[in-house]
Amino acid sequence: MWALTLLACGAVSVSAQYNAPGNVPPADWIEFKDTAEGFKAFFPTRPQEKVDKFTLGKGGASLTRHFYAASGRDATKGETYMVGSVTLPVAAPANGTAVITRAVYEKLMAKLKDSFENSMQAGGESGCYLGSPQDVFAGAHRGREYQLEGRTCPKASVRMYATARRFFVVATVGATDNAFLRAFSILDGGERLIIE
Repeated sequence: MWALTLLACGAVSVSAQYNAPGNVPPADWIEFKDTAEGFKAFFPTRPQEKVDKFTLGKGGASLTRHFYAASGRDATKGETYMVGSVTLPVAAPANGTAVITRAVYEKLMAKLKDSFENSMQAGGESGCYLGSPQDVFAGAHRGREYQLEGRTCPKASVRMYATARRFFVVATVGATDNAFLRAFSILDGGERLIIE
């Protein structure tokens, strides 16, 4: 569980995705917007921020990760809501859009998944792994959703997104509703990544 808490890191229009039924969090949740990191999320309580180093894949570069986590309002339920963001040290694309091949995208998402699973193993969550992916969108940004699997693992849902200059990991642990995941949005200027 500690590793999960430390890690959190077809186009659809942003407004249509956000306003779709079920994408709106409970009315009393707190809107949290980080324009520097390029996202907006709704948390049940005020999130705490941590900044640390993150390695993308084995032997990868050491990058700075911003991590935001909040507990659910009922502490007895053990719910945790997390967003992690990593900004790559590259210049923004001139037109705000980068184009990559499907093969490169698959390799990138596999590295994100491996890094997440390696962090879980290092944090003592042995036997836990991310199951089969499902494609998801945060507005026009394509991502993957995984369920945490393994006999002794907590119930957790993890979404990973890549833009032209950023990675996002959005996760819930112990939550019974995924409104948190569905209401996450990447702000305009998120440098869209087009997969061909």
